Amino acid sequence: MRQDALKAYPFKPPLRFQAQPKITVADNFNRADETPLSGGGNWTTTTHHLNLASNAVSIDTTDAGNNQEAVYASWTGTNDHYSQADATTTGSPGGAAGIGVSVRSTSSGTNENCYFCVIENSAGNLSTYKVVNNSFTQLRQDVVTYVAGAIVKLQISGTTLTVFYNKVQIGGTITDSAISSGKPGLFYSSNLTTGKLDNWVAADL
Repeated sequence: MRQDALKAYPFKPPLRFQAQPKITVADNFNRADETPLSGGGNWTTTTHHLNLASNAVSIDTTDAGNNQEAVYASWTGTNDHYSQADATTTGSPGGAAGIGVSVRSTSSGTNENCYFCVIENSAGNLSTYKVVNNSFTQLRQDVVTYVAGAIVKLQISGTTLTVFYNKVQIGGTITDSAISSGKPGLFYSSNLTTGKLDNWVAADL
């Protein structure tokens, strides 16, 4: 028998069994103003939309009484992902008002479907909701020390949601199975004087 016939060769599994690289996308919003937010088509917005102004995502103050959302339409990752952004708000009335991020969003037009987490500056309420066909259910409301520009992060894996603020996990996990698929995005829950988001990142878990 030839000696080279006994040589061990590393086994390479078929592509379908190999671990696939995780998807990460980011937007620092450093470009010309957009009404509504578009990013060359990477973003789609609901009828009540977020804008891009002065290198940050901002609420449409002429429509501040309505929820405003943007979905990262170019997302090619999985349904298990996180969405995070630096958030700043002013003039909040408290309650569940605020600005933040969404996961598993399929929102379009006037129909909203997603999980979202928003921060407001008045009482430091960090509110996590699900919205299914425009029906809103509060999953939890935490009270944090508001810091202008701190990161709001929401992640979902299976039926488990985890909330982070200023790089720290807030409370325990939340379990909900209402929404099984969708894309990461941004969310504004009325009613603020001003609200802006910057340095958005989303990634597979």
